[in-house]
Parts: sequence; C-alpha cells; structure tokens
Amino acid sequence: MVELLVVLFIIGLMMGLLLPALQGARNRVHATECENNVRQLALGLAQYIDAKEILPAPGQWTVALLPYIEQRPLADAMKNHADAGGKYPRPALMKCPMQNDFESRLPSIGYCHYALV
Repeated sequence: MVELLVVLFIIGLMMGLLLPALQGARNRVHATECENNVRQLALGLAQYIDAKEILPAPGQWTVALLPYIEQRPLADAMKNHADAGGKYPRPALMKCPMQNDFESRLPSIGYCHYALV
C-alpha cells in the first residue's frame, strides 16, 4: 500500500512539472500564430497596394484585403450582399488566438483583432 502511494505521489509530482511546460508551449504556439497572421495580412496589403496603387479606405481595409488573402468568395458575397441581413464571418487569419472574442461594431460582419497602422 505504501509503495502504491509513493508511485502515485511521484506520478502527481511529474504531472505538476509537466503541465506548466505544456501551457508555456501552447502560449508560444498562439504567439507564433498571431505573428504569422500579421505577416500574411501585411503581404495581402502589399499586394493590394501593388495592384491598386493606393491604400485601402480606413474603415473598409479588412473587406478590401479579402481577395488578396485567398478569401475571394467571402469578398464577392459581401460585395454582392449575397446573404442580406446575415452575418459574414471574418477569416481565421484576422483573429488572434491569444485574444478573447468580442462583438463587432458592425453587426453583420465578424470582428477583426488587428488594426491597420
């Protein structure tokens, strides 16, 4: 019985050391994903500027960049109002996994975690 308690204590101690390390790894993965999203949006912005030779409108940059970040069907649906009164989701590229979700200022369009600076 004592041996069983010792084994359970050792397993509990090892789990106590392992779980914080796993949480740290998860946080690093989320941070890397956020950095990658920003890079991809910057590349989409550069492609937009090369194609149009102008910056997108400040309030509409997220919609303007959709065709340049491989989201043309969503951009076309929003442009043609395919889902009148419906809610258009933002692509995962515009959501940082380290931030909590929040309601968009525009009820028909999902939120975006990044700002055009």
